[in-house]
Amino acid sequence: MRPCSLILASLVGLSAGLGLQPLRIPLTLADLLFTSVQRPSVVRNGSNYRGPIYAIAHRVLTKDGVDKALSHGANATEIDAGAFNEGWWADDDRTGLSHGDSMWDLLKFIGQKAGDGRKVAFVWLDIKDPDKFGKGHNASIEGLRDTGTRPSPTVLYGFYTDGRARAYNVIRHGLNWNEAIALDGDAKRARQIFESEGPTDIRQRVFTRGYFNWKAMTQSDYNAMLDNLKEARESNAFGRVFGWTLVNSPSIVIKIADPVHDTVLYAGVDGLIYGRAALAYDAKSGWGIDQLRSRAEIRLATGDDAPFANLTEGGLQGLQRERQHRHFAQWRARCRVKWYCAAGCRAGCDSGRKDRDLLLCPRGYNQPCDECRSTCDELLKDWYIDGVDALKDVNSATADLNHKGGGSSVWLVPSYTRDRNKACTSIDLVVQKEADAELKDISQGDFRYLKCSRDSRNGHKIQQLALFRKSDGPFTLEDVKGKYFDGFSADNINVGRSGHHLSLIWLTDLSR
Repeated sequence: MRPCSLILASLVGLSAGLGLQPLRIPLTLADLLFTSVQRPSVVRNGSNYRGPIYAIAHRVLTKDGVDKALSHGANATEIDAGAFNEGWWADDDRTGLSHGDSMWDLLKFIGQKAGDGRKVAFVWLDIKDPDKFGKGHNASIEGLRDTGTRPSPTVLYGFYTDGRARAYNVIRHGLNWNEAIALDGDAKRARQIFESEGPTDIRQRVFTRGYFNWKAMTQSDYNAMLDNLKEARESNAFGRVFGWTLVNSPSIVIKIADPVHDTVLYAGVDGLIYGRAALAYDAKSGWGIDQLRSRAEIRLATGDDAPFANLTEGGLQGLQRERQHRHFAQWRARCRVKWYCAAGCRAGCDSGRKDRDLLLCPRGYNQPCDECRSTCDELLKDWYIDGVDALKDVNSATADLNHKGGGSSVWLVPSYTRDRNKACTSIDLVVQKEADAELKDISQGDFRYLKCSRDSRNGHKIQQLALFRKSDGPFTLEDVKGKYFDGFSADNINVGRSGHHLSLIWLTDLSR
């Protein structure tokens, strides 16, 4: 978290030389004395406590840090996202001195761990220099957003109340239904920003407040942090409230007797970043989560908890639906259509073509759509797939059709129609030696096309599509139904070349 974790007055000059924000140094003799915090009158029975609590591993910059955090029991991770010419990297101070893994590699690794049953509830991206590069650059905010969605973790995008600009609008406009935005700073200011700029769903509004090194806090700093956290919690203006950073360091300014009590039981936070103030996460970073775990009145969240999702409508079946429909959660195209989520409904806009303005929702949801003023079930009756140029892999594997197959990467984007008669009944693979001017080639070598078939005798019209990649050969209808789809192409897109068996699977209107 900011400012950069340097050590008090002796390093003020260095922080200025690096272009970092200045440290807050105590200015009075009284502040410099070792004193005990005059803690506010606390609620001893924990009436502000709202478990479960998220233990968020601080400054996870490498795969090894992920492993260490998971071994300690972390249910969320905080990653500093630094923008560099080469793209987005896990880096705290943006000088390269704290350089970790690339953001793509790190998030992909977290996704792989989730597949192995070691899942975190969310990844908190503390975004450094969000507007350093413009749209089209690998390190643009769009690049970070797409990196965050492709490996499929649940993401909390962290901003500051005084540094949002274009990047904030991009992320807010593209939020998935189980993602959120965090604003760090003053609680009143954060509330004003959320109410005027969105997101509209309170569950996607997160307030955060902390201090870069509790060892260096003054009493006024500590009380200001607690007051803002408590104010945010009691305002009911935020879906979640998080504090930072719980460290195992005796204070050199004030004595903090029980920081867990003060933040969780008094201020009522939903989670705390914990770890080491100035270092990346390692084997010695687990003290904070041990403190949280040791309190009988605190229950830690699990990796399957959905901290920002809408889980209240529809008879509180949301968590089960979130698991069942995970393949719907983060479809975002890299090509002509920008995907975003509005109160559980998915809309594709900014395409400039009316026939590509899509509204899609997971089956079973009946929440109002902000963008269309309609409901998901109504929308599902109106939209059909009339062609494909692509999709997300249902198993959260790569969506690149040419992965390990040679040639350029190919990311598919489906096209849509309201005319049911134009809807596809199947998607077929065509491989031929000659080019077809009306179709788009998806690979090098032989011309390889995906073609929409419309069989008037088939009453099942496709409304959802996904990729299915399998390492051990062709799959069956039971495999597809296990992913909550009802049809598939028997064609292997990778036929004649190396790679997994790769096909399209779909869900039709008559199965809903």
